[in-house]
Amino acid sequence: MKYLQNLHTHSTFCDGKDSLEEMVEAALARGFHSIGFSMHSYMSFSDYFNITAEEAKEKGKRYRAEATRLKTLYRDRIDIYVAEEAEMYSEVDHTAYDYLIGSVHYVKNNGKYIGFDRDEKRVREIVANDFGGDGMAFARAYYQNLCE
Repeated sequence: MKYLQNLHTHSTFCDGKDSLEEMVEAALARGFHSIGFSMHSYMSFSDYFNITAEEAKEKGKRYRAEATRLKTLYRDRIDIYVAEEAEMYSEVDHTAYDYLIGSVHYVKNNGKYIGFDRDEKRVREIVANDFGGDGMAFARAYYQNLCE
């Protein structure tokens, strides 16, 4: 038997385009057995977030409340899980989620957090400006961070 699911699903609570409920409905229409929502973890050093830590905490509460509401509403039709995509340098309350997705979108170099999950032009700038033009130094820094 095929078990259809997606456990890494972003929504309008972060960088997704659809609401949680719209995605539940789409998953049901496609015959999914389960769906797992994942919101990006907050990182105070990231330019991705234009909110304070307190605002991020409140947003996380709203996200979990909405996902929990949908878990109850759709409990007889689909399994719904609530997760956070936890960047390695973020602080995560592990008890608040069904599971965590570990991710590395930043490399720490000389005490600076550098977001590298960007377009090619930006990555070339990072290599030039933060790694002296040495792509292998950038790759080593990434894998050293990943090993942590």
